[in-house]
Amino acid sequence: MCVSNNVFELQAYRMYQQIIKSSVYSPITVECAGGRNIDLTCQEVESTDLIKEIALKDKEGHLFRIKPHEEGLRFANGEITYEEYEGIIKINNRKAITYTSIMAASLMITGVAFVTFFI
Repeated sequence: MCVSNNVFELQAYRMYQQIIKSSVYSPITVECAGGRNIDLTCQEVESTDLIKEIALKDKEGHLFRIKPHEEGLRFANGEITYEEYEGIIKINNRKAITYTSIMAASLMITGVAFVTFFI
């Protein structure tokens, strides 16, 4: 059974639209899947593009690269600093690795227990 990734593209595109609409920074480029970069001064992003990162520029010329998700939207709105944004991303990555490791370990323990007691 084939699953369409159109849902992921649309979610990333909606977050991109919210970031662009409410950002306190100037959007510069968008990086799409496959390494394709779209310069926002020349081109429009299509809803079929899978957006990986958005590059924003502040008034001093500092460049910030964010992902199109809730934390990226919070940074673009000015609710959190870039350091806080990076910290949140690191914490979320650690949580994902920890939860995945726990699930894998519990499946292995269950498998060993099943083999030990029933076979």
